[in-house]
Amino acid sequence: MKLDVKPIAWDETLGIVKKSISISKSNLITPTKSIRCANISDYKKGCKVNEIAKRISPETIENFHGKDGFSQDFKAKTAKSFDPDCLNIVLFNLIGHQLPDKDLTETLAHVLYSSSDKIICLPAIQKAPIQSPTASGKSMKIDEDKVKRYLEFQEGIINGIRLMNSKPILGIIPLLVPKYTKQIINFYFEKEIFNFIIDANTGNILNKEPDLRSILSSIDDNAKEQKSSLADTYIHAVNLGLKHFSADEVSSDDFLSLFAYVDTIGTKFKTRGAFNVKTEPRKKVFLRNRYAYKLLGNVPETNPLSKLKQETITKINNYNEQQQFTETTKLKDMIGKERMDDYLKTKGGISQETYGKLESISSKIKIT
Repeated sequence: MKLDVKPIAWDETLGIVKKSISISKSNLITPTKSIRCANISDYKKGCKVNEIAKRISPETIENFHGKDGFSQDFKAKTAKSFDPDCLNIVLFNLIGHQLPDKDLTETLAHVLYSSSDKIICLPAIQKAPIQSPTASGKSMKIDEDKVKRYLEFQEGIINGIRLMNSKPILGIIPLLVPKYTKQIINFYFEKEIFNFIIDANTGNILNKEPDLRSILSSIDDNAKEQKSSLADTYIHAVNLGLKHFSADEVSSDDFLSLFAYVDTIGTKFKTRGAFNVKTEPRKKVFLRNRYAYKLLGNVPETNPLSKLKQETITKINNYNEQQQFTETTKLKDMIGKERMDDYLKTKGGISQETYGKLESISSKIKIT
């Protein structure tokens, strides 16, 4: 089984590409916004990205390894969220400060294989397993030896999966500085993994534009050695976040990553800070006409959006998902026909800083 990626059209001014993503009998056209599995019934039938996020703690892995029937139950519960008309992507989020040992990694590989549909995602991790304290002990930094251990862990997962099947694998790329992402991307290409998930770790991916550009360039450089290119690569981005803001409105940088060679944008399944610390999320709504988020707490009663202020966070998130999915449907029809820079200039909520980052990425990386 193979993930077949073909560019259909692209914009000459910004980094947005229309692609056909095919696997088995499923065919997806990008760019698009993923759909959370709970909302699938709200959309017309057809191939979409259906995301299923699964949190895996150290205790969960121990249960996979030693508790009879636990893995089978995990697989059955995960499969209930699959939709036959969708590209079902299961996102495995490993919680903990250490990576599992060799035996537990092998067990985890078997579980990832059996609990995935037609495509398998390598597990995402927190930053803790690849960090060590600085000399002062007051902060943390990326540890090169721990990054090597991380790659050994992912190699164990890849080898375990490939003993069982030929399903395509999506390599997970944490949003780090180029020193480490280049190593990670080179490693994936050596393992013949050519399609990826960028894990922004709840951060603003465009705020780290040099790091994002380095990731895209590294993928393109490696792909060209395979007589391919960035245009023939599927890139899904998850855990996209926005910095805390007090203004009434802010650019929708997560959505705008679609104009920086990202094919699909996904959900945020990590929390900021420690995984057991919960903060009250802000009520913010996506404005299609402005490409911005509006803080609903500051909306006057005379504003048409005021009715959303009374809704739950879940309902507002569902509304945002629907609005973004609808907008990507419009974008698919425009790519290759209309200039995307002119289109974005009609969106008054985009800051000049954000627009400049998009221009910088597209000017440095060109689809050929």
